Amino acid sequence: MGNSTSGVAEIKSKYDIASLHASLKAQEEAKNRLSRQMSSKRFKKEGGTQWRIFNELDVHDDKLMIELAVFLRRLVGYFPKDGNDAQSNALPVNETERVAKHAEQGFQDDDNSENSKSSAEITIESVTLQEAPVKPSLVRIGSVDVQLGGVVPENLSDYNLTKEPITMMMVQEVIQLYTSGGKLSIRSLRRILREAYKMLKTLPNVVHVPIESEDEVVTVVGDLHGQFGDLFHLLNTNGLPSEKHKYIFNGDFVDRGPKGVEILVVLFMLMVSLPNSVFLNRGNHEDFGLCCVYGFQKECLMKYDDVVFSMFCEMFRHLPVCSVIHNKILVIHGGLFYRENVSLKDLEEVDRLEYVVPSQAAQELVDSEGNPLSEKAIDLQKLMHGALWSDPDLDPSLPCPQPNPRGAGILFGPDLTHSFLEYNNLSMVVRSHECVEEGFDLPFEDFMEGTCATIFSASNYGGGVDKGG
Repeated sequence: MGNSTSGVAEIKSKYDIASLHASLKAQEEAKNRLSRQMSSKRFKKEGGTQWRIFNELDVHDDKLMIELAVFLRRLVGYFPKDGNDAQSNALPVNETERVAKHAEQGFQDDDNSENSKSSAEITIESVTLQEAPVKPSLVRIGSVDVQLGGVVPENLSDYNLTKEPITMMMVQEVIQLYTSGGKLSIRSLRRILREAYKMLKTLPNVVHVPIESEDEVVTVVGDLHGQFGDLFHLLNTNGLPSEKHKYIFNGDFVDRGPKGVEILVVLFMLMVSLPNSVFLNRGNHEDFGLCCVYGFQKECLMKYDDVVFSMFCEMFRHLPVCSVIHNKILVIHGGLFYRENVSLKDLEEVDRLEYVVPSQAAQELVDSEGNPLSEKAIDLQKLMHGALWSDPDLDPSLPCPQPNPRGAGILFGPDLTHSFLEYNNLSMVVRSHECVEEGFDLPFEDFMEGTCATIFSASNYGGGVDKGG
C-alpha cells in the first residue's frame, strides 16, 4: 500500500489532475476501440485475430512499397530528357511526361508496321477448321458456349483478332483464348488499347450510372490483382454484362497476381463494346510507381515490351475517380477524405492526369512545370489520395481524421461517413481496397448498417484465405 500511495503522490506532483484524467480517458478509449474491433463482424468468428494480423502486415507492406514507389518516381525525374546523351543539359522530366511520350509509340496506328500479320492471321475459327486431333474443349461464358478445337499451344501464342469493331462475341473469343493458355499478338493488343484509350479520355472524374428500370442490376467488382481466374469465375457464374446487367469494376486490376494484362484486356474490351453498361474506376495500384514495385511492369516486359507498359500507365491516368449509382450510391476504390463537406463537384475538379503516388515531401508539391501548387491544388490532391487509399475505422474521425497507417489517405469513421452522405444526399459508400475474409464486409454495421460496404474480389489474396466477393 505504501508503494501504491507514493506512486499516486508522485504522479500528482508531476501532472495536474486534468492531465491525469486525460491520460486515463485515453487509455480507456484505447481499450474500448480494441473491444469494438474484436466484436465487429470481421473478427467475430474463429481465426479473427489471425485475420487482423494478416491485414496489419498487408498495411505495413503497403507503407514500405509507397516509400519505394516515391523513390523510383524521384529517380525517374532525374533522368535527362534525351536518353541518347547522358551528358545532356536538358532539364529532368517528370514520370508522367516520360511515360506519356513513351506511350505515344503504341497509340499510333501500327496496321502497316512490321508487327502486322494480316497475310497470315490466326483466328480461333481457322484453327478449329484446320486441325482437331483431340476432343474439343468447351468453356461456358455467361450464357454462351465458346468452343475451341484441339490445337497445340504454340498456335495461340501470337493470336490476331480480326479488324472488325470490338463486340461481345470478340470479348468471348479473347476470354476463350486466355483460358486456353493463349496470348494476343502485340498488334491486336495495341488496337484494343487504342480504342479504350479514346473512350477513357472522354470520361469525367465522376461517372453516373443510371438505373432506368426495375429489372436492371448493377454488380460491383472489387480488387482482382491480376487473378484472371477470379474474373472468369465471376463472369461465368454471374453472367456477362448487358443493357440490363451493368458492371462497375472498382480498381486494383493489376499487381501481385500473374495475369493483370489479361484482366485489363478483357475489361477494356467490355467497356468499349458496352460503354453504357461497363464502368472502370481507378484503384491505388493503377499507378506507374506501384506497378514498378508490385510486379505489373515485370509482367508487361515478360509478355510484350516497355511500350505496352507505358500505354497501360498512360491509360491508368485517364481512369475515372469514382462512379455514382442512381444518384444514391458512391462507388470508390479507397474511401473518404481528410476534411468535411467534400462534394462530388470537388471530385470533378481533381486533375486526375497529374496524380502520382503520395509523397510527404513538401518540396514535391509542384506541378508538371515545377511551379508550387496552390492551396486549392493541394486540397484536390489530398482528395485524390483519400479516394484511392483511405480505409474505414470504427473510431470517430471528426474533426480531424487520423492518417492511414498505409502511408496515404485517412481512416474514416462512422461520423465522417454520415456527414459525407448527408452533405451529398447519398445513401451508401461502396469501396474496395481492403482484403476482407468473406470478400464482403459492412464495417459500420453495429453503428449505421447499410451506409458503407467493402468488396474485395481476389480470392486467397497474398496466400490468405479470403473468399473474394
